[in-house]
Amino acid sequence: MGYAIRIGVALLALSAGLVFACRPSLFVLTLTEQNSGKLLWMKPVDADNRIFSLQWMHSVELEQWRETFELTDDYQIHLLESRFKAYGAGIPNREGRYFRKEQDWFVESGFDRVFPELPIGVSLFAFHRLIINGEEYPLTDWVNDGDYVTVDSRKISLLQWWKYQFNGGDHA
Repeated sequence: MGYAIRIGVALLALSAGLVFACRPSLFVLTLTEQNSGKLLWMKPVDADNRIFSLQWMHSVELEQWRETFELTDDYQIHLLESRFKAYGAGIPNREGRYFRKEQDWFVESGFDRVFPELPIGVSLFAFHRLIINGEEYPLTDWVNDGDYVTVDSRKISLLQWWKYQFNGGDHA
């Protein structure tokens, strides 16, 4: 009878572990190819630091542009600020409540803009980069010039994260 109890306890512990591993609990930022829906990249986001930026060369002003976002608890993307090196017609658009000069950047902040996802047309000329925790990820590492990607956030299980890592998760 002792052997059966030990087997039962082991199966119960294994079941509890599987339930824990399958429960969505990890908050991630993701990059997905728009045409195929293929997951290209994901990175866990620290609960205390859900900030990331996208930076590129503006096609008209021919200067760097950086927008900084924060991921919300309900997986939305809140625009925190836009930084740009030069401005002209329509720039800044004055949607933000504050505007200042900070070193070489003009900074507009105080936006009330929230997005479910960020669609991006990737360009070699613009050299789009995703920046998180001080690390830069050129989007052309995953797709070709002219392709479209989507940045979003979601909650995944540890099992999904391990599967992603096991399959060679790029830049994770």
